[in-house]
Amino acid sequence: MNRLYGTEPLFIFDPQDTSNAPVAGLHDNALVYWALYPPFLRDVFTRAFTTGINDQHGRIRENEWRVILINLRDSLFYCGCGAQNFYETDSVKQCWACNKDLVYPPRLRINNAVVMLNHDTKLYPHHTDQTQKFNFSEPQAAVNRHPQDPNRWGLQNLSASPWIITLADNSVTLVEPQRSVNLAAGIVINFGNTSAEIHV
Repeated sequence: MNRLYGTEPLFIFDPQDTSNAPVAGLHDNALVYWALYPPFLRDVFTRAFTTGINDQHGRIRENEWRVILINLRDSLFYCGCGAQNFYETDSVKQCWACNKDLVYPPRLRINNAVVMLNHDTKLYPHHTDQTQKFNFSEPQAAVNRHPQDPNRWGLQNLSASPWIITLADNSVTLVEPQRSVNLAAGIVINFGNTSAEIHV
């Protein structure tokens, strides 16, 4: 333990050296959970605990960790069985808990990030204002159900300003505060200085 954790640290998922790799039957948790996480998280952990250990310029800075972990949080969505899964460009086809085919909820592409629009998703200034990175103080939007039609879902404007919405037919409209926009494919939302597109 002193050698592996101290004098000669070796990451259990080091792609170049498998001499400390997890052993099935002994390290099952590591094997199961590592496979559940999306590649973008596994990649940054691998960098942090391989080149990042030996090269001070290869270390993962705090802001990169924050971006990665926010992206991980935003990629969570629910299977019908209730288990949470991580979205990774439609590459995960079955739920890890029940092995049933996954049904993806609508999602919002904001620059290079994707936010899954679950029944309980909220957007914060971090998502809607590119000058407010890492600001999770007050929700600016929330997914909600239509009060008269339980099969229709929308994104409610919780901010103090109207959004400019471009519909799939290129018509433009406003969504005033406390009003909602339907979660329909191709709708582009301009929050002010950040735009996002709904995908289904």
